[in-house]
Amino acid sequence: MSIAHSHLKTAEAIILSYSKGKPLVHHLKAFFAAQKKYGSKDRKQISHFCYAYFRCASIFPQSISVFEKIIYGIYFTQSEPSIALGILNSELNESCSISVDSKKEKLNLLSSHFFAFESLLSPKININHISNALLVQPSLFLRIRPGFHAQVKNKLSQNGLSPVFEGDVIRLSNGTQLENVLELDKEVVVQDANAQKVFDLLLQQKLPTALKVWDVCAASGGKSILLCDKIQQSIKLTVTDIRHGILSNLKTRLQKSKIPIHKLLVADLTKSSELSESEKFDIIIADVPCTGSGTWGRTPEQHYSFDSTSLSNFHQTQRKIVENAIPHLNAGGFLVYATCSVFSAENEDQTAYFQQHFGLELIGENYYDGFAMGADTLFSAVFKKP
Repeated sequence: MSIAHSHLKTAEAIILSYSKGKPLVHHLKAFFAAQKKYGSKDRKQISHFCYAYFRCASIFPQSISVFEKIIYGIYFTQSEPSIALGILNSELNESCSISVDSKKEKLNLLSSHFFAFESLLSPKININHISNALLVQPSLFLRIRPGFHAQVKNKLSQNGLSPVFEGDVIRLSNGTQLENVLELDKEVVVQDANAQKVFDLLLQQKLPTALKVWDVCAASGGKSILLCDKIQQSIKLTVTDIRHGILSNLKTRLQKSKIPIHKLLVADLTKSSELSESEKFDIIIADVPCTGSGTWGRTPEQHYSFDSTSLSNFHQTQRKIVENAIPHLNAGGFLVYATCSVFSAENEDQTAYFQQHFGLELIGENYYDGFAMGADTLFSAVFKKP
């Protein structure tokens, strides 16, 4: 048996043992921890085969075997012929260098075959972009923090790395090891290129000189760090999240970033804010839980596992979070609503609802299409409270 066939059989076994909903990266990590015989090159190739399968698993009927789906996945996710694909399917390997669209045409496939939920898409999203984005692992993006540009560029050069720079944004190939190169959260922040744009509309508005800010679904604190870095003025920051453990990690991260926290507490915004009625803010950040459909290029197993009936739950959760946050927004204050979704039910439908039911003025809303630059696709809207 060739090495390629051996890797394919291992990938097939991993896929068949996969439980829907579990991050594939964790499933792979557990498998390789239990199977010590695989070297780094083996792990890389087998992992590639698994991800290739999930990127294309929804295209073909159940009558097509896992084995065959992996091979088609390799074909669509590689831009050049390879020894492995040549062994597994020489005919596909010969045409591997043609464009993705040409591959679709060759096999009589449409973009809608690759993205299984076209009917839910926002009309502003290009189905060809989003389907092709599923076939490519997005890049690794960093944001250079204020005052560290020269230092960061020098360190990258000294370590033989040649990233693409655009202002504060650094683009590197996914998987680049940075732990011994840069000080994460001090010099740079790992943050998708489009996530770095979430406050672009807000920063065009006239803001008070001393701000009270509430990050209602703070998670790891990336948006809080971004806003503080972009505004660079006095901010009294309150952060909440439903998960106690993640708030502990956030606290450590913001301390490393030298960003002070005024108040940190666990709060389930679908029930209440946990804040006193009198507590008001100039800016509320609502980066809400969502389907994550704009990031499925990074996690194709989520596309494979997604049940469209869960969209209603996200839809209601998002509305409840904003409903409980709005009473704490000052008159003249701003709400920043953000998702990493491409579904209109989580985005445009919500912004229309917030205007109608909460009396908010929509300043603007944008999709940030990540296809061309190998980034995620995100949505952001900014409202003002009259």
